[in-house]
Amino acid sequence: MMLPKNTRSSVYEFIKRDLEFAAANLPTTDEPGRVTQWSAKGMLAKLYITMAQDLTDANSDSYFTSAKNYAEDVIVNSGLSLMEDYSDLFLIENNNNEESLFALQWMKGRYAVGNSRNANWARSSLIADQQWGGGKGVTYDFTQDVESGDERRSAIYMTLGDYYPEINSADGGYTYNFETANPSNPGNPLEGANQVLNHLKKFVVGSSDDTGGQVGTDQDAGINQYILRLADVYLIYAEAVLGSAASTSDATALGYFNAVRTRAGLSSKSSITFMDILIERRVEFCLESMFWFDIKRFFYRDAQATIDYLNNQEREYTYNEIAGSDDPNSWDSYELDSTDNSYSIHESQMFLPIPAAEVLVNPMLSEDAVEYEFD
Repeated sequence: MMLPKNTRSSVYEFIKRDLEFAAANLPTTDEPGRVTQWSAKGMLAKLYITMAQDLTDANSDSYFTSAKNYAEDVIVNSGLSLMEDYSDLFLIENNNNEESLFALQWMKGRYAVGNSRNANWARSSLIADQQWGGGKGVTYDFTQDVESGDERRSAIYMTLGDYYPEINSADGGYTYNFETANPSNPGNPLEGANQVLNHLKKFVVGSSDDTGGQVGTDQDAGINQYILRLADVYLIYAEAVLGSAASTSDATALGYFNAVRTRAGLSSKSSITFMDILIERRVEFCLESMFWFDIKRFFYRDAQATIDYLNNQEREYTYNEIAGSDDPNSWDSYELDSTDNSYSIHESQMFLPIPAAEVLVNPMLSEDAVEYEFD
């Protein structure tokens, strides 16, 4: 049976009904790792904040209010709290901690039951039993959004001088260098510099020995992957209170926004804008697969500003080693290559097309979307 595609508003309504049912029927508490009514209400807050950012929608203000109310309910009544140390969020022993509302429950066992990020993002065999992350790091543009003194930085990505006692622990820990020499083969370093002079850390937990056997040999690390945590709900509350305004100094919104910053060792703000929240979210949830959804909310709010923001990112900036430099572990040995060959993003690319193979099977998918008739 071939069916037409449905409108975005129909999809939103379907999601809302599912989450409302979950919020009404899930328990308030359960075994660690299982979702509760607070998980559902937190996701409802995220749904409503997404719907609200279409400021042309006549219901936008009421959606902001719903997002605020659901977020407030979770914050005040769930009994959850922020972890004291940001880096502790990404240790196996802290799975299902007091900040976690909804997380994928990975475990050692075999491929597809364990979290593969430890292997895919680990830089070298000095860090993990399997590793495909030698060329991976955060963009230069992202590093420019990380404020000086932000204590989250070293938990997100590694760069020169960072020390991690929990990795390579049998040998006293791991210190990050751009290049790690190989004493037995000086011309072939154990680790080499990549083009952004950093490597990924978040979700990289080390070897089986480092984790008490919680990392296997088939890309299967037992580190949870967050879908929703309380810091997210804090920032949703702030965004909901901001609403369609240019800025807000609401004391409660600032309290939750600044709680996230305070944990990071940063100073509080006395007023916040949408861009303040967006950048805070970019850093707080880096590598947690959220920023595209944040960008989409920005796009619904202000399409042209979003396109300008994306096209002004310095995504392709890289570092080149200066010819003749004799110390590969000095910033002075590298120069920033800011050659402008960036890809231009257009509004039409903000929505993914339906795959041609699916349209071939069901030609109705090429037609205009229709409203779904709910019972």
